Amino acid sequence: MEHFEDIVGKAIAGAAEEPPEGLSRRVFSAVVRRRRRAAAWKGLAFLGASACAAFAFAYAWRAAGAEFSSSGTFQIASLLFSDFHAVIANWYDFTFSVLESLPIVPVVGVLASVLSFILLAYAAAVNFTTVRRTGRYRTYHYV
Repeated sequence: MEHFEDIVGKAIAGAAEEPPEGLSRRVFSAVVRRRRRAAAWKGLAFLGASACAAFAFAYAWRAAGAEFSSSGTFQIASLLFSDFHAVIANWYDFTFSVLESLPIVPVVGVLASVLSFILLAYAAAVNFTTVRRTGRYRTYHYV
């Protein structure tokens, strides 16, 4: 029992002591350093993900070009310039012909890579401006 009373007595006596000088400054500077380091790692992650999105865009663009040239979409769309009156007269059938010949998967790949690149650039810009202006790191949740 004496051991327990000694421990409690020391804890109570130690609670009355003042914290060392400059402790709050050291704690706040450590928090700022940790937040900036986390923001730097997050910025590197955005940079890497943006590079992946750029490579995905290049690949999807090349695949879309190959699919467009082999699907006949350009030949059907060239009717729009060569025989405009016939296209206007049969616009309903022309629209469905263009939509049927359109390669959907490469177009979706191009749009997805562009959208992901835009979202990553926005998130990186928000992260950079937040750290630069306020010195704080905020967590943003994107859907």
